[in-house]
Amino acid sequence: MRDALSSSEAALCSTAYEELRRRRFDGDFERLHTWWRAHKSDEHARRGLGAAEAAVDVDEAALQAP
Repeated sequence: MRDALSSSEAALCSTAYEELRRRRFDGDFERLHTWWRAHKSDEHARRGLGAAEAAVDVDEAALQAP
């Protein structure tokens, strides 16, 4: 089980999400969500995450989305 995020970690995550959505998906949440649904299994497998560990770490690779 993963620990809860601190307030500074949550703020950083939120900022990264907003920037990713704005830059790579023209601010469109549905486009981002569609992309994530298509890629999440591969990404979880790459990171060795099981279903219970499906939390996403924001990193530079995520910013390389279409």
